[in-house]
Amino acid sequence: MKRIGLLLCTLLCISTLALRAQYIINPDLPVPATQPATDVSEYGFNANWQTVSDVQGYLIKTYVSHKATADGETFDFINTDFDFIETDRTTEDPDDNGSTEKGMVIDFLKEPSRGNWKTVNAVYAKGVLGINNAWYAVLANGAILSPILDLDKGEGKVHVHFRLKGDSNAHRLVVYLRNTDVMPNEVIDSDTISVTTDWVDHEITLSGGKKHCDIMFMGLDAGNQKPLYYFFDKLRVYQELQAGDEPYAPYSDSQTIDPLATQLYVNTIDLAPGEEYSFSVSSSAKGEVSPESLKRHLTGRIESNEHISPLMRQPVIILDGNTLRIEGCEDPSNVSVYDLSGLLIGRGRTSVALPRVGTYLVSIGEYTYKVLYID
Repeated sequence: MKRIGLLLCTLLCISTLALRAQYIINPDLPVPATQPATDVSEYGFNANWQTVSDVQGYLIKTYVSHKATADGETFDFINTDFDFIETDRTTEDPDDNGSTEKGMVIDFLKEPSRGNWKTVNAVYAKGVLGINNAWYAVLANGAILSPILDLDKGEGKVHVHFRLKGDSNAHRLVVYLRNTDVMPNEVIDSDTISVTTDWVDHEITLSGGKKHCDIMFMGLDAGNQKPLYYFFDKLRVYQELQAGDEPYAPYSDSQTIDPLATQLYVNTIDLAPGEEYSFSVSSSAKGEVSPESLKRHLTGRIESNEHISPLMRQPVIILDGNTLRIEGCEDPSNVSVYDLSGLLIGRGRTSVALPRVGTYLVSIGEYTYKVLYID
């Protein structure tokens, strides 16, 4: 039996730091149907999907998740001591990364176990991440910015631990929890931290986490076009879960520009006990991507869509032998199934017998999905 989950979600990944949208979501592009992962090993796996029509390629997003079996279990959205930062420079003489001269340097934090965290005006010392507030609000404050995260678990409480110190001109830093479903991003909660020239450990809790949020660390002091550094070590952002909670943290994004591609290999590393990988697939065309499919785990399990409002739910297509079934379709009159020659196989039914192996087009309302039947 093959299960195909399809989820409609319109979300623009845009930050008020003037970071360009990572992906522009076009809800009119067809959502591919994922297939079970193959060639799963300790090194990676093949993400598989069914092709859709009139697209230029596909975007594969990989996630790490943990489903809590008891109250009090924790899940890390990032947990790093920055040992992956290799340089001979120190906090007394850091690698400026050109941020004082260029004014604004945006980069991805290359944390190997959690992807898509960004830095604005980053500087580097051995095993330490810094940010530079040389330009302050003229262009952008130095900042560390998470990707969009699922933070509605654990009663919406987000725990943040980090070690922090600054140079002699750094005195204040703020940590924001923001709602990314509105523009400009709305601050839900925040905490302002005093900065000294000595390493100090900080542990704060931010409340009000939602399904789509981000975390931002930002310096509050003005360098007036001269270097002004904040340094971070042992950064951890996590939630304490309740039984049944299953948050997801982005791991990596991969793209293929082949419209006929049906799989892409994803490299992985070891995870913490109880954590597992899953992936979603979007189609892409003209610089835009479709909404994501429901996440498929490497075990074959598909993320539940029970938390999605009925208006946002999309059908689940099931192939059981030669029988194609459609679950979650509230109006069967919108369903039509064709073969590739255009011959109508079935209409107005949520269960259709496929006459032979091959590729079929399933039309559900305004969306059309390609389904491959293999005996």
